[in-house]
Amino acid sequence: MFRLFQISLITIFLIFLLSCGSFSKSDKKTDGSESFTSQEPKREIVLLYPGSDQLLHPYKSFIENKDNNSSELEEVAREYLNLNPSSDLVNPFPQNTKLRAVYFVGEDRAVVDFYSMASDGGGAEEETFRIYGIINTINFNFPEIKAVKIIVEGQEKETFMGHVDISNFIPPEPSLNGKEIQ
Repeated sequence: MFRLFQISLITIFLIFLLSCGSFSKSDKKTDGSESFTSQEPKREIVLLYPGSDQLLHPYKSFIENKDNNSSELEEVAREYLNLNPSSDLVNPFPQNTKLRAVYFVGEDRAVVDFYSMASDGGGAEEETFRIYGIINTINFNFPEIKAVKIIVEGQEKETFMGHVDISNFIPPEPSLNGKEIQ
């Protein structure tokens, strides 16, 4: 009888351990530490980065599925800033550029609020690809968004870096997209 009790307890314990493993998985990092990641499905996104031909080209990435579009919109924008795409594409933003906020305005517009370093350095070409890289990326992943307002440090500005007018909501510019996404 006691033996049956022990076997039952061990079985329950094993079932418990196995069920815990289905909620998260442990990944060994190269430094030997472990990270635990969610088993929730990821959403494939497309980020549009400039290439040497002066057009925006797709770079696929993944974000965690979120409960709402607003959270996913923020994740897409953060992924765009944080990623260093393949060798033939470049991230037009300075390294370590951060977002203050990203949010929907109504059903078809969004606001992207950058910290000031997002507008540091570069000329008209860099400014164009920073603005339209993020706007076209947002529109590609959220087709319902028809225009994006760019603000810096919570303030509206006339231009982002002195060349492109950002005083109003800006629609995507499909002519900047490479052939593979037109």
